[in-house]
Amino acid sequence: MAKDGTGKSITLTASILGAVRQAPYLIRDIVACMPEIQIYMDPRKEFHRELIIEDLQRIDGALLGNVCFEDRIGDFFVDLASDNYAQNHSGMMQIHVDPLKFEYRVFLSDRERDTLRETYGVTNERVIVAGSLREQEIDPLVQAVRYANQITPTLGILVPRYPEFLTPQWLSERVVFVIEKGGLQELYAIADVTFIGDTWHGTEGGGQNPLEPAFYDIPIISGPHWSNNMDAFEGLQHAGLLRTVNNQGCLNEALASTSPLEKSVLERTRAFLDSKQGAAMEAAQEIQRRLYH
Repeated sequence: MAKDGTGKSITLTASILGAVRQAPYLIRDIVACMPEIQIYMDPRKEFHRELIIEDLQRIDGALLGNVCFEDRIGDFFVDLASDNYAQNHSGMMQIHVDPLKFEYRVFLSDRERDTLRETYGVTNERVIVAGSLREQEIDPLVQAVRYANQITPTLGILVPRYPEFLTPQWLSERVVFVIEKGGLQELYAIADVTFIGDTWHGTEGGGQNPLEPAFYDIPIISGPHWSNNMDAFEGLQHAGLLRTVNNQGCLNEALASTSPLEKSVLERTRAFLDSKQGAAMEAAQEIQRRLYH
């Protein structure tokens, strides 16, 4: 019997933004395994749906033919989970999103990058992108951007996790605050250096996904606290792409540095990322196996 998904369907849920950004790459490999499968998705928020469509179009627009954005029950239920306490039983599979974050992204086109630069007024300045920032991280990052700008023209694009805590004291002509949700991954395409939010002193220390900027081979600066996706943080740190700092002075110097990355750093980073590929295909093959069990 062919196991190409003919007459079969699954319901795929991704309730948080971190899962939404990984869903298209899982869909890609599910369809590679089962070209005729029907995938039902009911994103909880409209902008989640828009992000999934945008990413699927960037990967391969034909994938949209397998996806139906409706709240319907398929033959099998798949949930992209934000923790690693996956629960699996008959008719249901829970997949931890962190391994999926290693899947290589489809880069923005030159036209898309130019559009972003135009949107945020980027000309010849260095660009610091920092997100998803907690309230305690805004002031240190604004100070660091101002310091960097004294050395070389610099624009800071800061993405707060919760925009409602922004106050006029942080407004600056060299700092742009982005309050739209879901666009951080794309902003790394125009960054010269980045800071990973939720890693500074006084935060919860979970840590934003450091892999999104890593795909663009740009220096990554982090505070000393993180607990999410330890494999990514430690692997990128070992490769030399990610550097941790623990005080304002070190943060200033790190974000102001214009030293190019050494070739060996890029080679170690690529080797590390290469070694982590395949999680989406493994999950897709397991879904296929259980769907036809």
